[in-house]
Amino acid sequence: EVFADFDPPLVAKLNEKRISAPGTSGSSLLSELRLHSIIENARQITK
Repeated sequence: EVFADFDPPLVAKLNEKRISAPGTSGSSLLSELRLHSIIENARQITK
């Protein structure tokens, strides 16, 4: 799924290009800034 069931270690490994690629549900649901923020927050949680 778009955010790996909100599992922080998995989300932290995602990159913006993978999530915002055409045809993915993430590209139509959230803005690029929000996608970046979600991934960055997951990275901070896993530190």
